[in-house]
Amino acid sequence: MHCTADYLFVPPFMAYPTPDVSYNAPTNRLSQSLLHLHVVGSTPQFTSISVGGSPIISNYLLSVRPQKPTDSQISNAKSLIKLLRGLRLSEEQLVSNSFPRWKNGDRTKAVVVPSFFDTINGRKEFIPDEDTRRRCVRCHAPYRLPSDGRKRVDFCIHHAEPAVFSSEVKTHPCCGRALGVAGCQHAESHVTDTMRESVLSEFHATPEPAGPSDPRTDAFYALDCEFVYTTWGKEAARVTMVDEYGNEVVDCVFRPEHELVDPNTRYSGLTTADIENSETTLSDVREILFEMINSETILIGHALENDLKALRIVHDNVIDTSVLFSRSSAEGRRFKRSLKSLAREKLDMEIQSEAGGHDSGEDAWAAMRLVLRAVKSAMP
Repeated sequence: MHCTADYLFVPPFMAYPTPDVSYNAPTNRLSQSLLHLHVVGSTPQFTSISVGGSPIISNYLLSVRPQKPTDSQISNAKSLIKLLRGLRLSEEQLVSNSFPRWKNGDRTKAVVVPSFFDTINGRKEFIPDEDTRRRCVRCHAPYRLPSDGRKRVDFCIHHAEPAVFSSEVKTHPCCGRALGVAGCQHAESHVTDTMRESVLSEFHATPEPAGPSDPRTDAFYALDCEFVYTTWGKEAARVTMVDEYGNEVVDCVFRPEHELVDPNTRYSGLTTADIENSETTLSDVREILFEMINSETILIGHALENDLKALRIVHDNVIDTSVLFSRSSAEGRRFKRSLKSLAREKLDMEIQSEAGGHDSGEDAWAAMRLVLRAVKSAMP
């Protein structure tokens, strides 16, 4: 099972206006007519559905009878949502932090403004399709993409981790070797994180609310992706979305759109087998996510612009912990801290420490906890 989603559309903190409330979400080829939340159901019912004959969704919740919340719970829920909405990035912040935005009114092409650091380093995240020149992000050697888009063997010698200062000497933590010494890792291909400009025409807006009672509107989730390298660049291959209790409401391992070059196991936690055994596609993943969220849902994450770009999604309502907990530098610019350091300092939580790679569920939960910690102290 490579993609699971628990479709509980009414967040646990929401008030139910009447004892009998129904919500029919937009249907697609995944949900068909099954997707229906009926509050008066007496017993939670579970089933699974398939894409191309392969099961991809389990624990598909068709009906549930929630306990009616108290007046105090309703008041606290409204206060929480109000505080969360106050932490959302402004349009200016979305643009300056390289979130995908729409280039035109008809929403046919996205635009991403280069970050300050990309600008001063001369890095271009998107380049014309006909330009096949690339620079390996691991060994920094220049190379060209094959015209047929197929994987090519190019021996790559690199360090797994960049050099840092240790006892006044820069060394690589991965092996202890000094800066400038030959890499300790060998790979059979160069990899890039530069993408083709045509990708910007493949973005999708989160759906508008289905109506005034659409419970997705007042929902909030934290989201994180794991990335792999393909012939055409860096792509997402796993997405996890968690609720305010840390429950993984969506967890999908899926196939990238192009041929896999390196599963990036050290950081993604994924193997080639994990990816090749999945029948789920990026398009399937978006459909699953759009059943859970609409344009008003608050999405929480750390450097969430990278996840949204990889998922080809444009979304306005974002809380980003890399911005929320940033600090001012001596030059007056905002300095972003890593999620790992924030989790350790503010949550006493160790993440990204496993040798087998990062865990998108763990990272999403850390981001959610950071935001809840920031707002709950202000709640009545």
